Amino acid sequence: MKVAAWDGEADAELEQLKRLVARHTGLECGNFKDNYLRRRLAVRMRATRCAGYSEYFRHMLENPEECGLLLDDITINVTHFFRDKEVFRLLEERVLPTLVYDKVVRGRKIIRLWSAGCASGEEAYSLAMLLSHVLGDRAGDYIVSVHGTDIDRQCLEHARQGEYQPRQVENVPPDMLEEYFEHSGGIFKVREKIREITKFTLQDLFSGFRTGHYDLISCRNVMIYFSRQMQQRLFSNFHDALNDRGYLVIGKTETLLEPARARFATVDVRERVFQKAR
Repeated sequence: MKVAAWDGEADAELEQLKRLVARHTGLECGNFKDNYLRRRLAVRMRATRCAGYSEYFRHMLENPEECGLLLDDITINVTHFFRDKEVFRLLEERVLPTLVYDKVVRGRKIIRLWSAGCASGEEAYSLAMLLSHVLGDRAGDYIVSVHGTDIDRQCLEHARQGEYQPRQVENVPPDMLEEYFEHSGGIFKVREKIREITKFTLQDLFSGFRTGHYDLISCRNVMIYFSRQMQQRLFSNFHDALNDRGYLVIGKTETLLEPARARFATVDVRERVFQKAR
């Protein structure tokens, strides 16, 4: 099937599609790079045998479930526990111990982490487990919370259940697998002590941005889908949401843009870890 060329008429039809998706899913497609959005639309158009945007628009009106299928395709959720071991090693050996030490020096007891674009919860739970591991016997001395947000309702429901297949926990260190999971019937379930400190919320990273006072924000392999303008806006949001000296972790293929670059100090350029400087 040949998809219609990208001309002025197609652009107008694309904008119409964006409005339809926003109305039915809450996803503001304008935040994404146009080329990326067109590629994802092309996948669904081939799957539904629609020859152009106007035909696909009619298909979506006649088949409301298509909005959800398109949403799943746009927000591709590829994740697993402790993804990119080097990043988590840096967090365990350097970042989180420094964060906890700073809390001790300042006499503060609240530690808040945020997994932005958490998909089905693996990263949020990984952060909760790692922080609990670092705190050890001192965990009870602090009020700890890990906040996972995403725009995919189905993924968030999966995250809240905290149940995973063996292949999904392959990267979990053996000692943490034993301590933080229950294993029954071929399913690994995150233990209550981790689930009770890990909360999941439906939230768009741009509209209605209202979170703050975090000590660490992890947003990895999400910004690559957004336009440069939206990335700059997102970096500004993250800066404002962080406590003084809070940490920002981004994906290895992502770059900290100006003017945010001047507002963050580099902790580790290879692992893309930065610290709020001012």
